[in-house]
This record gives sequence, structure tokens and C-alpha cells, in this order.
Amino acid sequence: MLLVCSQSESFDRHIKGIFGDLVIVRSRLLEPNIENGKIQIIHAPSYSSELADWISAFTQTVQVAIVITADVPNVEEMLNYAHYGVKGYCSSLMAEPYYKQLQRLLENNQTWYPPPLLAKALDVARLSLNRSSAFNSLSQLTAREKEISFAVSDGDSNKVIAQKLGIVERTVKSHLTNIFEKLQVKDRVALVIYLNQFNFRREDKTSTS
Repeated sequence: MLLVCSQSESFDRHIKGIFGDLVIVRSRLLEPNIENGKIQIIHAPSYSSELADWISAFTQTVQVAIVITADVPNVEEMLNYAHYGVKGYCSSLMAEPYYKQLQRLLENNQTWYPPPLLAKALDVARLSLNRSSAFNSLSQLTAREKEISFAVSDGDSNKVIAQKLGIVERTVKSHLTNIFEKLQVKDRVALVIYLNQFNFRREDKTSTS
């Protein structure tokens, strides 16, 4: 039996469509216990104001596998939940085969997290080996490359960056290719994680070229 705690009609329909009669849906958070089900699935957006305290109170002490579903999963949230002992984290509307895989693994006392987020988490772990090494890598960037890096961190698109700097988008893309290579990151998301991981700020940096 799977206990689902949710206040979202669309999520309820989705999860019932996958697990059918195996699912019992409740609108309020319940203390995890085997009587309610060995696996308890929580729709995180339904309980944003109280979920953190609930997780902190129960995940370290109960035998029930807690799964947190998010409408927009992200690596920082996943790592935070994993720290508190959550056994599974996934997209609320994840496809049926993945939910079934999650169920099998958790029933065998294993964990399930989205492979793309795990890959990003490994990137974070690699980058956090030491801050001085990361600082040295950042010092390889030119002044323009640093400017573009922090613009990406601010959420600016290539088009917006090009307009702000008075260059064409093709040049922005070329700079980003160089930035990714120098910092050994895969994409824009990994670049933002890189800058945030070490709390780098524009005023910390002086160009070396």
C-alpha cells in the first residue's frame, strides 16, 4: 500500500492512474508508520509552509520510505531532502515506468533520485573539493568572460547579455563555450551552481587578462 499526501487534484489523478487501488490519498500530512504504508509519497507544493518541519521530525526515526515529489525538481532541493533521510525525490508528473522503478527500489530498501539531478549533484561535489582551486580556475577567465558568467548567474539570456554588452549573440555563445571549457562545466546550469557553490561575487574578481 502507498500512502499519498496531496492537495493537488491533478497530481492525485496522475498517481492513481499509475498505482490504482494500491494508493490511498490523504489531504493532510500524516505521521509515517507501517500501517499507513511502507512507502509514503508527499506532494511537496501542497505543504510548502509545513513540509520542512515534518521531514525533520520523522525521516531520521521511522522505517517508512519517504518520497518527495516536486512540480519543478532541482538539485539543491534534492540534496537538502536527501540530507534529512528522504529515500526518493522526483517530478510529480513523472512517467509510470519511473514511478514503478521507484516503487521497486524503495520496497527493497534502496533509494531513487532522477539521474540528471544526480549527475548535477556529482558536478557540485567535484567542484566543492576546495574553493582555492575553483578560484584559480575562475582566474583563467578574461574580464569579458567573467562578465558573461555572472550575467548568466543573474538569469540573463544570451540575447539579453548581447544587448547589454553591445555584441552579437554568436559572440556570447563563443564566450560561453570558452567559459565551459575553462571551468570544466557542462552547461549554463552547472555554471550557475559553480558560482553559487563558492559564493563568488563580481567584486571578488580581478581580471588576469
